[in-house]
Amino acid sequence: MGLYEALKDAVSVAQKADNIEIMRALFEAQKQALDVLDLLREKDDIIRALEKEVDRLKESVRIRGNVKEWQGWFFLVDEDKNWKYPPICPRCWQVDARIVYLNRISATNSIMRCLQCNSTAGHMPSIPKDAFQDRAA
Repeated sequence: MGLYEALKDAVSVAQKADNIEIMRALFEAQKQALDVLDLLREKDDIIRALEKEVDRLKESVRIRGNVKEWQGWFFLVDEDKNWKYPPICPRCWQVDARIVYLNRISATNSIMRCLQCNSTAGHMPSIPKDAFQDRAA
């Protein structure tokens, strides 16, 4: 039996005993118990949101080594250091550490837009196939 149920039973007993002061005290305790339960639910919601954010940040740290920059453009690269199209939104990556791919505004236009933050990027430069290959010193 939980605290709330115990207080409810105590109120019932106090009503039968016809003791107004005890009933008032028990009603107040019951109200405070409900307030505590609400706070616990809020705390659980906050914990779940924080756990989700921690997971997102862990994923960001995991892939950080696979994001490479070329003349202001950011790309995911595979284990063979080949870059993947489309590029990543520079604003989302640099500010929020989020991988959000840019989309062409139209087939005839080279301007790209982020659907997350709505930022735009101009014409993408030509990228050599080996742009992200390790160079021998």
